[in-house]
Amino acid sequence: MLLLKPSHSRHPTYKVIGLVLILPLMISLMRLGGMGVLLALATSAYGVWFAVRYASTGLKVTAVLVTLLNILSTVLLSTPSVLMALGYIAWLFAYPAFSEWLYWRR
Repeated sequence: MLLLKPSHSRHPTYKVIGLVLILPLMISLMRLGGMGVLLALATSAYGVWFAVRYASTGLKVTAVLVTLLNILSTVLLSTPSVLMALGYIAWLFAYPAFSEWLYWRR
């Protein structure tokens, strides 16, 4: 009988990153309201479940942390994506300084 080693594919990594980071960002950009928030959090939770079943320990921990950050950003900023929350925070702090710089640059 021929025994094959399991392949260490990167596909679970890509799928977990897509489910935990990218899909909640895309859903929050569509502005679906309450159903969009639930859908984004559900995709993030599914990403954690998928990581627990098929991914390495480091990826499991990362998926859980990003999902917790997604929940925290939902509670604090009403956006189900940590990337969108970081964008809002960066816009809040960087826009005044950037606009002043552009104004005095002319």
